[in-house]
Amino acid sequence: MIYANRWNTLFLHHRFQKLRTAAFLFLSFLLIGNMNTHAQENSKFKGYSIGVRGHYGFIAPHYGSMKYLIQQHAWEGEIVVSKQTNGKKAWQRSHEYPLIEYSFMHLNPGSPDYLGNVEILMVRLNYAKGKSKFFKNCITMGAGLAYVNKPFDRIENHKNIAIGSHINLAVNFQYLARFHIHPNFDLDAGIEILHLSNTLMKSPNLGINLPLLTLGLHYKVPYDEADYNRDSIPDKKKNIFSVAGAFGIKENIIPGGKKYTAYSLWGDYSRVIHHNWAVGGGIDLFYDNTIKYTKEQAGETHNNTTDIARMGIHGGFEMLLHKLSFFQHVGYYLHNTRKRDKNIYNRSGIRYRFNDHLFCYIALKAHVTKADYSEFGLGYVF
Repeated sequence: MIYANRWNTLFLHHRFQKLRTAAFLFLSFLLIGNMNTHAQENSKFKGYSIGVRGHYGFIAPHYGSMKYLIQQHAWEGEIVVSKQTNGKKAWQRSHEYPLIEYSFMHLNPGSPDYLGNVEILMVRLNYAKGKSKFFKNCITMGAGLAYVNKPFDRIENHKNIAIGSHINLAVNFQYLARFHIHPNFDLDAGIEILHLSNTLMKSPNLGINLPLLTLGLHYKVPYDEADYNRDSIPDKKKNIFSVAGAFGIKENIIPGGKKYTAYSLWGDYSRVIHHNWAVGGGIDLFYDNTIKYTKEQAGETHNNTTDIARMGIHGGFEMLLHKLSFFQHVGYYLHNTRKRDKNIYNRSGIRYRFNDHLFCYIALKAHVTKADYSEFGLGYVF
């Protein structure tokens, strides 16, 4: 009887959460409908849209030890405000006028006992391809911050081995089919992958991956054809030589353990092959104080810096967006002082250029799917 009551309570709670999300989406569209007349009459709303999306899926455990986290299917409600670029800046024209999305999401990952709920703020770029006026193929990619309601806690939530902190990085990729069903309304549907992680700034940090189905409806005030800038795109510098240095903070494998610093130094050559893309390669130097700690714990000697430092070479590509860019490096250690880490490493990051020479960047260094540490760096372009 006790177990039956408990399951009835969980069932009712689950249904209540779904009804709450449905009410949230319904009220949002009442607001959208109320805006309709005002938006049409006011040109400052041109290019903007507001919409709602529903998502449904599950946690995909990338380690067998994570399977118990899955208690039910995951679902998510989302409000998204979008701005259609019109070519005012050259990068918008070279990227064929992408949509910029600002999104708030309420996620139930399907693990109420261990993860709770997650609130996410995210910015996305939405690339629409296709010549038809009624249908477009859309690829979106976005990043933001997520607040996890129930992170790991030694006493109250010690079974959560996936997420060790409230604040996490959220990364999202989507394929959407967009249907233009009315001059002011679009419908989109598709698939996506959502990843949450704190980049090992606090253990544990296995992270979670959620494949999701999505369905959305959007109200928009479209631009007139005359509002688009069709000017030619200026040429960019073709050969880029740069150097950068960064630091990061990572926690020992034991949750709640001491935090250690890690440092990166790299040099890179890249060649701009299109207004939007550059490819290249370079050399990396890494110094990670957790390696020193691990050697000391194992009773191993480390006589000089070469016993701690690692060196590698990388190749990569960069997507250029005016002052902002996204880059991906894949590297191989020529000198690896921690054998438990494979010789393949990768770096995914965002770079911002202050001017023609100085830039800053944030990146995640990892060993394939295993996060190593976040890099916060400054660099110089020659």
